[in-house]
Amino acid sequence: MAGICGIIEDKGDDYSLAFERMVKPLSYRGKGPLSTWKSDGVYLGAYGMQIDGSEKEKWLIDGEFTPGESPDQANGPFAFAHYNSESRELRLGRDLLGRCPLYWAQRDGLFVFASEMKSLLSANIFGRIPDLEGLSHFLSFGYIPLDKTLLKDIHKIRSGHTLKLTREREIITRAFTAYSHDLQNKDPHFSRESYDNQIQTLLQQADRQNSFTLSFERQEKEHYFGDAPEIEIPPIDFAEGCKRLPELIWYLDEPLASPKFISFTRALEEAKAQGKENLLLAAGSPLWLERHVRVPQVPLMHLRKLYRKCAHKLLVTPPLNYMRNETYTSALRSLATHPWHSKYLKQQFVLDPNQIPYLTNNLLPPSDPEILYHCFPPFEKMGPSLSSLLYLHQKMSFVGHYSTLFDRISKATDINLITPFLDRNALATFAHAPENILSNYIKRPLTPVYKQPLFAKTTLYDPQTAKHLFSLLKKGVLVDNGLIDPKALEHELHKIGHLRTLWSLLILEVWFRLFVENDVSAVAPKTSLEEFLK
Repeated sequence: MAGICGIIEDKGDDYSLAFERMVKPLSYRGKGPLSTWKSDGVYLGAYGMQIDGSEKEKWLIDGEFTPGESPDQANGPFAFAHYNSESRELRLGRDLLGRCPLYWAQRDGLFVFASEMKSLLSANIFGRIPDLEGLSHFLSFGYIPLDKTLLKDIHKIRSGHTLKLTREREIITRAFTAYSHDLQNKDPHFSRESYDNQIQTLLQQADRQNSFTLSFERQEKEHYFGDAPEIEIPPIDFAEGCKRLPELIWYLDEPLASPKFISFTRALEEAKAQGKENLLLAAGSPLWLERHVRVPQVPLMHLRKLYRKCAHKLLVTPPLNYMRNETYTSALRSLATHPWHSKYLKQQFVLDPNQIPYLTNNLLPPSDPEILYHCFPPFEKMGPSLSSLLYLHQKMSFVGHYSTLFDRISKATDINLITPFLDRNALATFAHAPENILSNYIKRPLTPVYKQPLFAKTTLYDPQTAKHLFSLLKKGVLVDNGLIDPKALEHELHKIGHLRTLWSLLILEVWFRLFVENDVSAVAPKTSLEEFLK
């Protein structure tokens, strides 16, 4: 893997110093020296790869991509930048599952892109204005989906998409693959043996001597990974898990509300200490999907009654009975993620602001594949069939949550990821399987916890244990900048029960201090969390 970045400007200004600041935070992403190329207002840089190409064309590639090939045919993770000095056009692209990050921003004829947000912010070219919609996404889902970030004017290249910047500074984005193709072409001759053989062929390329698996993948280990040693994930105490938050959030680059990144880091560091270099990860396998995907078990009519019952408590006349079912269910589902749906409901009804979080948390829990309905409008019309749900959820949840976790933490710990089940052809093969075969694979619809708890229960469910740490939020930047209501925070601090909301706010507090309030550090901070917050 590598870290790539670039600046393209057309007004003749000198951005050499900004470019030098940009490349420094990318050094940990790629092994090897820095490679740069500058010409006529274009600055390109890469760690871990040599900027390649002719005098007319330059390629910057992070991951497994061959210059000139079709992005849809590339199997591995990748992000690329291609600049044509003759046409003065730039093209950016990101793999189908979004496993390699790529950010961009544009203003007044200036275009900047980078593998890491910390790289883009280090240029000190763009303002750091919080994006309230991105903030809403994070508090609803635990991550920021689609092309959003927590800052205005800074965007992500969407997974499975390319972005073209023309000479006239027009931006054109398009998907490079059709998601529905694999779902519509079922293979009546699909067999488990052929699928397993495909996976084993990919695994043969791995160095088993220096490879390992994780303790929550025991079934996959027995079936696919054979004699690869297994690294246990020990339970992590709340206080212990918080010690390294500033450092780990710096590596994550984007915040994740789930504490999984703490245990994942610890497991990879333990493997590194044992001399292991490759992680055989079962993400995307049938058993992995069984544990991570919720298959709808409630009949649609019952679901509508549930929505109507919930909505009647929160909305004033006209009653929802006067609306078409499809209209209000769609609007309620996307209240937190589609601004125009929220505006529509506010125009049609009187919403109690104090009840909106209740409505959001009950109808849009982070583990539900809600975002599918935004990205694939025909999905709701054709019904949530099992194969469609599995395949599309795999793409979307991996982009929003798992890719951030796997890519960033593996870079931080210098561990190579081997993920055969996320191979483009393997995903297509699995999607081609008929419904009855998939139903035999997926037998447990609910998501169980991992083998070991991420936090000890005595700390995870007892707010008093972490009261001092969370009380520091009352003097934090989220409150000072008006992003969090002090009264609402005080209410959360006095609640008895789960710490999910407070944990999410703590992650946000650290992220804003690292990336917004101060100059972004070119190296990961080693300060303890309590010292960092004071």
